[in-house]
Amino acid sequence: MCLQIFIKEKSGWFLTFIPDAKAVTDAPDRLLVLMKQRRRWMNGSLFAATRVLSNMTAMIGCGRNTK
Repeated sequence: MCLQIFIKEKSGWFLTFIPDAKAVTDAPDRLLVLMKQRRRWMNGSLFAATRVLSNMTAMIGCGRNTK
């Protein structure tokens, strides 16, 4: 989604870098749980990559293409 917002400059959305942003995480306490988490993240990344590739022409078009 951030890639689509970045490419579509005139969409009304914007990205901002916040250097003081804080994030809280709950790290897995066992190796097996960590491995399962990493597998889920890899599956999510693969899905996101396929979505980006399948919508590449629409994202590059910046909304100029009408359907």
